[in-house]
Parts: sequence; structure tokens; C-alpha cells
Amino acid sequence: MEKTEIETVEELADWLGVDKELFAGGLDLPSASRVLGIGISTLRNRALKGEIRVQRDGCRWIFSWQDIAEYIEQRYQNAEAEAQKANEDSVHTCNRPYNKKAPVNDEILDKAEEFGLI
Repeated sequence: MEKTEIETVEELADWLGVDKELFAGGLDLPSASRVLGIGISTLRNRALKGEIRVQRDGCRWIFSWQDIAEYIEQRYQNAEAEAQKANEDSVHTCNRPYNKKAPVNDEILDKAEEFGLI
């Protein structure tokens, strides 16, 4: 997925593959969860934690297209940073670098002599 900055409702709708009219007046909780591909309770919890902005109108939760776009961009950036960190960590977690020799102790040297290896 190519990094993108979503600046208009048309860009967001195109990126998500939905009609821009879906965002008219904002999305309620079930609609926003369907668009984002996450469960309603997951979206509610993330909104309560401040991970995604939401406006409340009484019992109604309203997510603007800007809220959705910002959340998607934030999740993308987090995923990209985690992937880079995992890539960096994997370079340093090899069992043994090729240029490092295994430690040799007296017991190993005695066995090698016993078998005529040295």
C-alpha cells in the first residue's frame, strides 16, 4: 500500500472504494465500523481511548470523513513504523554471526586431543 495523505472526501471515498455520499453528515458507529473493517465495540473502545475522534450528539456517535481519514493515516504510519522496527530487529537476532567463533573450553580441547583431531 502506498502512503497517501487524504485531503478531500472524494479521495477518501475513492481510496476506500465507497460512494462519497456515504460521508454526508458523518457516519454513525455501525457505518464507520463497516467502512473501517473493524467491529463496533472495537471502534467504540478506540474512540473512548482517543485513538479516533468522534462527536457525540446525545446517544449518537458521529465520525466525520476527516476523522476517518486521520485514523487511517495514523494506523498506516504505526504499521509502517512497526514493520521497520521488526525488520531492524530481525537483522540483530541471528543465532550467531558468521565471523564469531564458538567458545572453546578445556573439556572440548581434551576430547579433540583424545580423538586425534589436534
